[in-house]
Amino acid sequence: MILKYASENDIGLFYKLRNSLISRSYAKHKSKIKYKDHKVWYLLNYKKKNNFFFVIIFKNKKSGYLRIEKKNNFYDISICVVKKYRNMSLGTKALSAINKKVNRKMILRAKVNYKNISSIILFLKSGFYIKSCETKNLVMFKNIT
Repeated sequence: MILKYASENDIGLFYKLRNSLISRSYAKHKSKIKYKDHKVWYLLNYKKKNNFFFVIIFKNKKSGYLRIEKKNNFYDISICVVKKYRNMSLGTKALSAINKKVNRKMILRAKVNYKNISSIILFLKSGFYIKSCETKNLVMFKNIT
């Protein structure tokens, strides 16, 4: 598994995964996003100094993404793996690789839907702890040093 910085060419991967049925079922905003709206958002955000967009590569194939976005005193993190590459520990390996990639201290925050048991397990296995509960989400944190 390789974690590489995303480029403009990765818009399609992020779009496809974000709009997948399973991703939308756990997302805050469940409706499909139009490609033109996604493209504007992606191009505005992936190059920002305090945002980190990565592509997960497995066997030379783009197999998912990991995104970190600066929010106040912490960084929101989201991860999505292509369906055929799930249950191969790629998410765990990608979350472990962050420390070497971002090279800075940060507090990571993941908001995980209660029904998304796979993601809850993934984040717990990766050293996140449950800080609080919201209406539909667990709020999980991890310090990167």
